[in-house]
Amino acid sequence: MLKLILRQANWGILGSAFGFLIGFLVKIYLINIVGVDLWGKYVSAQTFASFFDTLLSLGIPWVIIKYLPNYFDDNITKARNLLHKIIRYIILVTVFFLLLSWFFSPILDTYVYLKIDDFSLILFLVSINVPISIFTSVIISLYRSVFKIKEIVIYNTLFSVPIRAVLTFLIFQYTSNIVYFILIELFVSTVILIFLFYIFNKNEFSIFSTIENQTNLDKNVVLYGKKNVYKFINFFFFCSVSFFNY
Repeated sequence: MLKLILRQANWGILGSAFGFLIGFLVKIYLINIVGVDLWGKYVSAQTFASFFDTLLSLGIPWVIIKYLPNYFDDNITKARNLLHKIIRYIILVTVFFLLLSWFFSPILDTYVYLKIDDFSLILFLVSINVPISIFTSVIISLYRSVFKIKEIVIYNTLFSVPIRAVLTFLIFQYTSNIVYFILIELFVSTVILIFLFYIFNKNEFSIFSTIENQTNLDKNVVLYGKKNVYKFINFFFFCSVSFFNY
């Protein structure tokens, strides 16, 4: 088991280093093409989306990693019931979030992001990545729960990062609009997400199989998820207060 953990950790380090290097080069290339102002708009939108990504996930990745390995061994019905509830929750909450983003992005553009012109389109497009990101965190947690970090690195990093980089270098030979980079990210992330779900569903565990009797989640599962969300909120507000005081 220790040998397996070390091998998986090595794959994780490799993926992180590779993703950082390619991402850094793409970032430098894009800033030179689109300029600091457009890149700043993109970063501001990403900050907004990242906050809601973490908030809406309700600690789901931690819940999966903590509880699903035991469920896989002891009670497949419980595992499938938990995953069905997670997927149903994510669909409902992200659809609601996207509707709110569609209606309120012009308002945020006008009253919150006062010094950023024409920000609403970028904000909404980046917000579309929130459900994709949440579902990606779920599937990555599923792979981690069965010690398949190698697959995460291969598909989610070694495949997706070069594809995203190549598309960026090709398309930005003809444009300097940051919106195209957002569309590239959405396209590549969606394709990789679908592929990861397909491979896991085929080789590891049938996620989408129907279950006859759905039961309520264990209270410990719900409390654990809430505890991690509260930790994030406290950390966020602590950092915000420290920033403004500084």
